[in-house]
Amino acid sequence: MLRRLAKWWGLWAVGAVVPSALGFSLLGPVASWMDNLKYYNLTGDIGNGPMARGEGYRRNFSTIYYGFDRSFIEFFGTKGIEAVDAAVQIMNDLPPASQMDLSKFPLSTLRDNYKASALLLVDLKSVVLWMLLEQLGLAESERWVWCLRESWDAGNNNWNHVVIKRNYDPETLLPSSYVNGVLYTYRIQRYISPADPSFDAVETPVDPLALLSTSVTGTAPSVGQFFTGLTRDDAGGLKYLYSTLNRVVETPVAGAEVPTNVFGGIPWYPIGLTNLLNTNVITATNLAFPRAGIEKVTFVKVDVNPMLGQLFQPITNLWMDTFFTNTAQGSLQTATMQLQRVITVPDILFAAGDLGLQDHFPIDNRRNVAMVNNSALNTLGTATELYGPGVINPPSVITFSRLGPSYHNGPGFLTEQRAQPIFVFQWGSFDGTTNDPVVFPVGTTAGDLRQMYFGP
Repeated sequence: MLRRLAKWWGLWAVGAVVPSALGFSLLGPVASWMDNLKYYNLTGDIGNGPMARGEGYRRNFSTIYYGFDRSFIEFFGTKGIEAVDAAVQIMNDLPPASQMDLSKFPLSTLRDNYKASALLLVDLKSVVLWMLLEQLGLAESERWVWCLRESWDAGNNNWNHVVIKRNYDPETLLPSSYVNGVLYTYRIQRYISPADPSFDAVETPVDPLALLSTSVTGTAPSVGQFFTGLTRDDAGGLKYLYSTLNRVVETPVAGAEVPTNVFGGIPWYPIGLTNLLNTNVITATNLAFPRAGIEKVTFVKVDVNPMLGQLFQPITNLWMDTFFTNTAQGSLQTATMQLQRVITVPDILFAAGDLGLQDHFPIDNRRNVAMVNNSALNTLGTATELYGPGVINPPSVITFSRLGPSYHNGPGFLTEQRAQPIFVFQWGSFDGTTNDPVVFPVGTTAGDLRQMYFGP
């Protein structure tokens, strides 16, 4: 797997174009065998996956509400909100999963803005786009082409390793060594760390001129880089997870309930289903059925009380839940019922704050997801250890660092004049035009950065 820090540096070259050579990875919780020895569960990971095919986690409700708290608004202002909205629009413009024609998606959408690069700016919109794919259940494709399943010392510090793939072709669903046409091999790397020893199967493109990483899921953009949209394998991963062909037994989203008919208090019962009739309370816990992918997720912006992080007006979201149930003859039939959930806080809340440091460097962001493992519902009580499939539930909070420029002083250089700047990027918003980039926090300009870096 690619080290997480490798995402912040790009190699500017042209990757091989092999239209059928694709691959995506699935996000999930940390399995029992995923430990620090094999370089899993690093700082900044959410979940950590990577899940095997059939163990993927996804959203099973079609509307995700997002908003901004006071800390985000104060730091990023209206331009920051516009950057997030631009990333959301890319997602909302996607067709339903089953209608995605992967050949219409490019193999790379990463571009460079040299003004932004000189000013050490990272594009907020592009980072949010990467995070939204993560929130929908996709892991870092290039990082998980190869990964370690087992490492052991055979004696005298002679380490052995079992290497597996957790990257899948969206067309054949077979393990793949490719991502967006780039073929990857690996080399076992040993690291000296607090968990010494630790090992990693580090991916390397076979073609030395190929891009190190092309997918949005695998490439949190470096300074001066931005995405124009999703790549072929990003779309392929969404198509796999959310297509109606992907059917697993799932519980509904947390907080879902069957609404009552105001004309008499009678529940809306599933069509063709009788085992829930005459039940006084129907909640999500007894509504676990085989469900297909929901095809399309739509993100909707909501107004939030900036002091409390709550919606100004709670929202009751109603939808028709489609699932499968047995007929009297033992075959499957489609059934539907109306579900609702009352939303008082956004499903995804964007914030800003001082996130502290890791190895003396500021942490740039922090995210979270809540995952429910439904493996027991899909295995008929077998003893096999599975880690999915599962459901991603709200709420999630995405917080961006607002620490700003940092400087290092030590023995012998204790003044500002002798301080050494710590390489810390600045949040910005930019595209492929020649316009000056937008710089955050609010009130900062590109001219301010030029003077700080290069002098008057």
